[in-house]
Amino acid sequence: MHPRRYETLILLSPGMSPVDLDKFKAKVENILESGGARVLQTEDWGRKVLAYPVRKEHYGVYLLYDYQALPAVEAELKRNLKIDENVFKSLTLLLDRQFTNERFEQEKEKILAKAQKKEAPAAPPEGESPEASPAPAPEDADSSSAAPSPDSEAPPSESPPPSPEGEAPPPEPGDDPENAPEEHGSASEA
Repeated sequence: MHPRRYETLILLSPGMSPVDLDKFKAKVENILESGGARVLQTEDWGRKVLAYPVRKEHYGVYLLYDYQALPAVEAELKRNLKIDENVFKSLTLLLDRQFTNERFEQEKEKILAKAQKKEAPAAPPEGESPEASPAPAPEDADSSSAAPSPDSEAPPSESPPPSPEGEAPPPEPGDDPENAPEEHGSASEA
């Protein structure tokens, strides 16, 4: 018989201490490992509000296990979840009937790639602040300047972004326009 891919979602009592929760996770992982299952992914969704009360509780702790196992291992896990008094509910889905080791490795790589993309910082390169980054070029074909339009300027309540060293700061609204540095595409030229 081929190993299968299962996904088990477990709803636990919100009254479990962190130590008890860690013991429960170890118990589930021990059941899976002792049966020869391979865990693809484990997610702890934490404490969430329930849609309706379960055992007079309005909150619950969710755990999600994605794993490769034989049907006997999945049945053993189900049996243990029914016995445990901290488990409010559990749901197991059969995702793939023939989940080979090669497919397991492919899925593991996909999951790792997603995790790396998620963890990749969206911040600009070192030494560059988000405020000082250049504005995107306008989409108008006849606009030849790369300066931002007056509409995209920061509201007057905010201070202007810091200028790079060596450049003069942009003129304030009340400054003399004749002494100000020349700007391309400013509102005064229109």
